[in-house]
Formats: sequence, structure tokens, C-alpha cells
Amino acid sequence: MKTAFWFLALFAVAVASSLFMGAQQGLVTLFFPPYRVDVSLNLALFLWVGSVALIYAIFRTFGVLIEMPSMAKRWRAQQRERALQRGVVESLSLLLAGRFLRSQKAASKALAILRTMTTTHTGEGLEPSELHHIGSLLHLIAAEAAHSLRDHAARERHLKSASASGAQLKSQGQMVLQEASQLMATRWTLADHDPQGALEWLNQMGPGVARRTLALRLRLKAQRLMGDNVRALDTARLLSKHGAFSVAVSKSLMSSLILACLNECQDAQHLRTLWSAFERQERLTVELCVRASQKLLDLGGEPQMALEWVTPVWKARYCAARTAAADFT
Repeated sequence: MKTAFWFLALFAVAVASSLFMGAQQGLVTLFFPPYRVDVSLNLALFLWVGSVALIYAIFRTFGVLIEMPSMAKRWRAQQRERALQRGVVESLSLLLAGRFLRSQKAASKALAILRTMTTTHTGEGLEPSELHHIGSLLHLIAAEAAHSLRDHAARERHLKSASASGAQLKSQGQMVLQEASQLMATRWTLADHDPQGALEWLNQMGPGVARRTLALRLRLKAQRLMGDNVRALDTARLLSKHGAFSVAVSKSLMSSLILACLNECQDAQHLRTLWSAFERQERLTVELCVRASQKLLDLGGEPQMALEWVTPVWKARYCAARTAAADFT
């Protein structure tokens, strides 16, 4: 449709020009003493428009020739940026595909391009903060690949480089990369069977990051590896409130942690303190209530207290049985 309109406009201009120039009888006289040149007005207009166009083309050509070095520089910078972007995408794709060695090589190649762009200041359209952000991301990808390859030295080296690049970013970008580095380092430390080191990483995080689901999962795993079942129970409660587990998994996890806490009790006083710290719904669980009462009796505790622990569960079961019998009859 656009082409049709352009043709119509061109035909209209041609018709208007022919009507104007065909009936034009004017002359233009040029004096060059002792000579005199008479040309038609149409030819004079044609020569004038042609000369203006020729002068513009000449100046435009000179401008392009002068700008060619800067254009070549921008083209090389754009090629480096495209190669850098391809390196980021390729390294991340290979990492997700499980090609860890190739992912590490692709990230290293992209980092070499990034170092060239940083030293020569040829980042076309990319600010220095953006280059540092991309560099930190590439270092984290390389560190993850090195961890999967069990290359701890390369992992630690890339992690330090990512932290150094992130320190040069603005507040928001620096915060995000710092949180990512800490969470990844925590996961790596747990994979190395060092729960104490993982807890140290988690304690360095801010309160907002430490209460995220991923951080709570890592904290729960570290606490369970250390055998700190009481704190692991508190962490599991937070995860259940955040909806990190299904209902069945949550009940199973809480029951196993509570049983582990009960088994760790060495005296009746400790058991009573622990039982009072349980939530009401947990104290009404039949298996846990019976296990806690039996444990209290085994530790030489008061039978009356054990009976008090069992009574609410027995009453609830008795009422439920009576209600079911009444509905049946």
C-alpha cells in the first residue's frame, strides 16, 4: 500500500512539473563581459538544483571519509559486545546442560573479551558498571562449573574475582551479586561437608536474605548435618510457614526432627523445657505425645506430668471416636 501511494505521489509531481515547465517562457540572462548567455528558466532551475545536490554530495562524502576511523572503532566495539553476549549465553546454556568443562571455557573466553573491552574502553553503549556486572556474572558461572568439576582452586579464584567486580558496582547491583555469591558459596560449602562454614556464610547475610526460602533450606541442611535438631526444628517451622514443603513432607520432617530432639534429652528438666517449647498442634500428635511421655518416664520424671501430656490427646481421640459412633448409628 505504501508503494502505491509513493507511485501516485511521484506521478503527481511529474504531472505538476510538466505543466509548470511546459508553459514556462522565461529566460535567464548571464552577463560575462563582453559575453552574454541566455538560458531558459527551466534549465537555470535544473542547473541550480543539480549544483546544490552536487555540493551536498561532496560535503557528505568528505564527512563520511572523516568519520570512517570512528565508524570502524564503533563497529569493532559492537563486534566485541556481540561476542561477549554470545559468550554469556553460551556459558550459561552449557552450564544448565551439564557441559561444565565447555561452560568454563566459554566463560573464560568471554572474560578475556571483557578484559579487552575494559582496558581499551571500547564498550559501545555499555557503561563501566554494566561491564563489571557482566564480569561478575561470568565469574559466578565459571565458579559453578568449576565446583561441578571439583576444581576448588578455580572455584575460589572465580568467587573472589566476582566479589571484586561486584564491589565496583552501584548499590543495587552490588547487593544482588553479593547475595548470589553468598548463597552459592553456602551451597558449595555444604557440598564439601562443612556445615559450620556454611552457617558462617549464612550469618554474613542480611536479615532479608537470610529469611528467603533458599537460604532457609541451606540453613536447615547445615543444622541437620551438625546435629543441631532444636534450631533445625525452628528453621523447619519457618519453611513450613513459607510453603516450602507439601503438607505430607512438612509433617514427616517435623515429626522426625521432634523425635530427634526428644532422643537427645538427657534429663527430665531438659525434656520438660523442650516440650513446653513445642507448638500446640505438635503436642497433640499421638506418636510424639506417646514418645515424649515414655521418654519422661524413662528419665525418672513425674508420672502425673506424663499423664497430663497424654490426656489432651486421649480426650481428643475419645471425642472423635464418640462422634464417629454417633454418626454411624
